[in-house]
Amino acid sequence: FVLKFIKMEVLIPMTTVREINQEDVPVTQNDVTNHNGHVFRIADFPKYSGHVGDEILGEVENLIDEYVFASPQQISLFATWAAHANCYQWWSFTPRLGITAPDAGSGKSQALKAVWLLTNNSSWFSNISGAGLFTATEALGGSIFLDEATDAFKKGDKDLLGVIKTGVESMGVAARITSSTAGRTLHEYSTYGAIAFNGVAVDSFCDAQIHSRTQWVYMRKAFRNEQRKLLDDRIHRDRFVEVGSRLVAWMKQNEQQIRSF
Repeated sequence: FVLKFIKMEVLIPMTTVREINQEDVPVTQNDVTNHNGHVFRIADFPKYSGHVGDEILGEVENLIDEYVFASPQQISLFATWAAHANCYQWWSFTPRLGITAPDAGSGKSQALKAVWLLTNNSSWFSNISGAGLFTATEALGGSIFLDEATDAFKKGDKDLLGVIKTGVESMGVAARITSSTAGRTLHEYSTYGAIAFNGVAVDSFCDAQIHSRTQWVYMRKAFRNEQRKLLDDRIHRDRFVEVGSRLVAWMKQNEQQIRSF
């Protein structure tokens, strides 16, 4: 299996623009200077064309269990959320996945990485602003994984927390106004998307709405005899992508039953 990457310019999208108090003036690249950012890459799984049986769910759980120390129920939650994140557009609601622990070194990042590697069209961020997050949900789509999010939550970035809070619903939108010599323009950004995050005690910095819209996994440090293999995405990515590609194929082959579940 060959994992492809799609290069995408992270630009303020021009597809959902409403003009306010001005004539219909086209928005050009000159109107959005200083918003170009860098070239971003999202993972694009190869398409698996063969039939996939229900045993793929157990295979996904076993693969996660190789690298993540967690209870069987938590491993099942990781696998289920990864499956959901691959096809979250099928539903009008997508719960957050929150991974936390009271101490560092409890395997939070490794767990998040395992779920990420099983999710097609996904993006990984170690640091992102609120504006960056709602631009990513609009321009990139797919699923977004936020590593070590405690500091961002602790700072109380209203834009970031707003996307995490309201983007669980398909009609979630962030609106921003830009000004130019031609007048003011209202830009709408879809905030709908599957988002997973982790962090030490990150749950203590979430308000009631985010807390109730998140599937939480509380981890602890593994004892010596409970430790798992170190997950290095540079080495193990291909194996996860192969399993993830078959998971996506199974989801699509069973779309009608899954949608109605």
